[in-house]
Amino acid sequence: MLKYRIVILILLITTIAFSDTITVCDTCQISSIKQAISIANSGDEILVSGGVYKESSIFIDKKLRIIGIDLPVVDGGGSRNEEVFVIQADSVIIEGLKIQNVGPSFVKDLAAIRVKRKKHSKF
Repeated sequence: MLKYRIVILILLITTIAFSDTITVCDTCQISSIKQAISIANSGDEILVSGGVYKESSIFIDKKLRIIGIDLPVVDGGGSRNEEVFVIQADSVIIEGLKIQNVGPSFVKDLAAIRVKRKKHSKF
């Protein structure tokens, strides 16, 4: 039992030690959430500064933590037949974002955050 606890502790420390923080803002080198996700590694943290981000179909396929600072707005556009976030990985955390204008559809159930059979995520 002690061996398992030591292994888990080592894995946790290793994950924390090798994760990066990526900042998204309109004046930053990274100015979109999609761009931040594309360069992020599993376990990284993405900080999204206040503002309006007109993005939809944001696919998350790795363990990430996305945190909004000063309640940024992710605007899905409202006119497209698309969702805003699509979670395709375990252990994704999204907090501090306002998500609005998910597109209407009469044949598909669209969501601001769609989770595709994954676990341990928090929103």
